[in-house]
Amino acid sequence: MQLIHFRTAESRTLRPGVLQGDRVIDTTEALAPPDPGSPDLGFADRFDLDAPFLREIPDRLSSLPEHPLEDVALAAPVPRPGKVVCIGLNYADHAAESGMDPP
Repeated sequence: MQLIHFRTAESRTLRPGVLQGDRVIDTTEALAPPDPGSPDLGFADRFDLDAPFLREIPDRLSSLPEHPLEDVALAAPVPRPGKVVCIGLNYADHAAESGMDPP
């Protein structure tokens, strides 16, 4: 199960969802607004993520609206992260001192 954000053609509003295979389950109505700065979209703050809850997820999702994956536009999983950390080898010297081949 992958937690995602997506938009539909009918509504350009960013929505939280779950990606399962070739379908997107729209969790907008089932959840409070997600925390777009949290890697888990705020799920941990809204639920006690213990084993019984995890076993109930498929049952909870089965009653929610679905969209074919081809009909939605996926957005960044965490739309407004608090911090982005990147490593780049964009300089030959940096790549050499890292012992890696430049891209």
